[in-house]
Formats: sequence, C-alpha cells, structure tokens
Amino acid sequence: MNGNTHSSSENYIVLGEITGHYGLKGWVKVKSYTRPCEQIFDYHDWYLSADKTTLKRKGWALNSRLGPLNLKSGKKSGKNLVAWLSGIDSRDAAESLIGKSIEIPEAWLPALEKGEYYWSQLIGLKVSNTAGVDLGRVDHLVETGANDVLVVLDFDRKDKSIERLLPWTEQVVLRVDLEQGTIMVDWDVDF
Repeated sequence: MNGNTHSSSENYIVLGEITGHYGLKGWVKVKSYTRPCEQIFDYHDWYLSADKTTLKRKGWALNSRLGPLNLKSGKKSGKNLVAWLSGIDSRDAAESLIGKSIEIPEAWLPALEKGEYYWSQLIGLKVSNTAGVDLGRVDHLVETGANDVLVVLDFDRKDKSIERLLPWTEQVVLRVDLEQGTIMVDWDVDF
C-alpha cells in the first residue's frame, strides 16, 4: 500500500466509500456514488481519505490521503460491490480501510456540458432564494427516480437546524455559480 499523501492543491471528487471487508484475502465492500454504481470500477487508481469522524477516532492527520491504490479487481456480489486493491491482501488490511472515502483527482472526470454538475461540486454550496433569504448549504443529494433532490441544511437557527428538500428542476434551481459557491432557487422560506 502506498501511504504517500497527494498534492493538497489538486481537487478531488468522492466516488464512494469503503463500508466493510469481504472475505479473508483483502477484498472490501464498496458503496458507490456513481451512476451506474459499477462505473466506480472504470477508475483504476483510487485515493482513500478519511472523514473527520474517522480521522479523530483513529488519530490520523487531517486531510490525510492514501494512494494511489491500484484497483486489481472489482465486481458485483449480490447486492454489494466489492473491490480488491493493490497492497491490501488480508482481512486486517481491508478492515483498516473501513470508513474511508474513495476519491480521484477531479481532472480525471469527463468534461460536462454547460449546466451539468457533478454532485460533489454542489455539496457545501450556499443556497438562497430569489428574495435573497439564505436557506442553508447543500449537505447531500438524493436520487428519487423522478428528479434528484438537494438536501439543504440551515444551521443558523438558534432553536434547531432545518432540513429542506428541494427538487433539482428548472423551475426550482435557477442558477448555480460554482465560482461564488452559490445556488439561487425559487423556493419559499417557509416551505
């Protein structure tokens, strides 16, 4: 396993996460955020990074990133996706990766058409309505079948945080400005 950290100036995109070990020979269970889910296996070198909770629990350095780890094999096994990475040849080694995000440099992704975005580009953006009211920040997105949904969390409330579910439609999402880190929506603050 290559334990080198990669340049922190490069932007990374999260493709999924390691959710468990699989068998005794170092295979890991994978939760994929790509569509279709097996598309995660199209990327043969993965960087692994821990979320803040895992970093604290295991005492790892903030923003530590392992990799690249070469994807030796990946497949669907029942309802799960499983992968075998170079240098991960035991259950213990696989277990040490649980909770890590699977990332690749943003430059490796195909270019998008104007008006298209990767979900990871939207997470964290500030959401305001046409009246200029701050609705919160995008926490994550949900695929519903009909349309994707922005999950917007507003932590600025004194009493409690508010979660808003905004459909990703032309009628609701009016403008995305990645440079400014904002999304303008047509959405009532009380909705």
